Amino acid sequence: MKHEDEEGLILEHLEDLIFYDEGFVYGEDCDYPYKHILSITYIATVIKKSINFVPTGTTYKIYLCLHLADKFNLRIEQERSFFGMKEKQKAEAVMRASALFHEITFTHRMEGYEKQLEEKGFISWGNYQFSKDGDLFKQNEFLFNLKDDDVKKTLNVFAFQAGKKPKGFKGALVKFWKGTEIIDISKDRDCFLYFMKNYLGYTWTSEPVKEKKKQRQHEFYEAILILGAKVCKADGRVDTKEIKTFKRYFGIDENSFPGASEIFTEATHTSYGTNNAAQKVYDLFEGKKEPLEHIVIGFLQIAATDGVITIDERRIIEGVCNVFKFSNEEIERLFLIFDSIRQEERGSEDSGFSSGHRIQYLKILGLGSHATYEEVKMAYKELVKKHHPDILLAQGIPIERIKDSEEILKTINAAYNWLSNDANQKKRCAF
Repeated sequence: MKHEDEEGLILEHLEDLIFYDEGFVYGEDCDYPYKHILSITYIATVIKKSINFVPTGTTYKIYLCLHLADKFNLRIEQERSFFGMKEKQKAEAVMRASALFHEITFTHRMEGYEKQLEEKGFISWGNYQFSKDGDLFKQNEFLFNLKDDDVKKTLNVFAFQAGKKPKGFKGALVKFWKGTEIIDISKDRDCFLYFMKNYLGYTWTSEPVKEKKKQRQHEFYEAILILGAKVCKADGRVDTKEIKTFKRYFGIDENSFPGASEIFTEATHTSYGTNNAAQKVYDLFEGKKEPLEHIVIGFLQIAATDGVITIDERRIIEGVCNVFKFSNEEIERLFLIFDSIRQEERGSEDSGFSSGHRIQYLKILGLGSHATYEEVKMAYKELVKKHHPDILLAQGIPIERIKDSEEILKTINAAYNWLSNDANQKKRCAF
């Protein structure tokens, strides 16, 4: 793979690893496509040390191993930490890398398990085999059916435990000698959860289950096409420049999604469907505000293609924001962020807002007019964390859209820098 014209995603404290659209680079001359990752093993351990009950420090041990198609195991190593310096941050970098690999390759890995299920009638995790009917085997010897009423099932961080509930004294003895089956699921834990939910009907409230990307992507593309068409048609006509902006921002066309033109055209000829499409997008992102904000910014980009956002275009976009459960203050904040991005793109000397618009900068950070500088710092840190590229990628924003999403982060930084300078100037004047 060649990446000369492609800007990769690099994680802080893990600079040997670079994510690209179709693959990744790790170390020198080590270039791998995502489709070659067959499975992923991930284990994280936090060890708190002490001497005579006095805490002496914390050690973070992260194991991230990618099992590749050529039977090669690639381990992503935590950067060396001298005297424990930034050990936590370096461990967290590997954790974020694990989340990205799991998110990007989930569909491909799960399809591998489903192929095994179709060909052999079971899926293997270590020495254990699971059938789609719930039968559990150990080294091909039948143990019990997970759906039986007397089978207790427990999910831990990296293990799944299952065993028959003891009945009477004899049952207790059998339990004592046989014990509970402890199944290691540190390898492709996300695929295990998907299998348990979609084939056996078991879920755990604290454990979100991924969806296969093709299914999720199809639903997302269809909903975005409908909403994009509504925005384009809001002013009475569909401009070819608006369609071009839509394709550039969302990356959806006939090549990426066959049938896109038909869905888009049909949506421009109907007066309904906006709320249903917006609700679908909201559900796909489980109400997470940050990716939904980037989608709204995209619609604003489309509406402003001809130089002005009309009342009807604004009404459509605000309607989408309402379905996304944005408050009036949050909607105003998004319009302010968009205005700042537009001025930056135009190269305006007065990029963003003038020094007299302190309240608008505060609104960009989601704060009221009487916010203290400490509140400004706290809001800024929280926003930067939420809008970090690898966090957005894990939430479903495609890698190719990360560069566009960074425009929001630039606006947040600009607002914070101005407010910081303003606070420092007031301190100097106090003296």
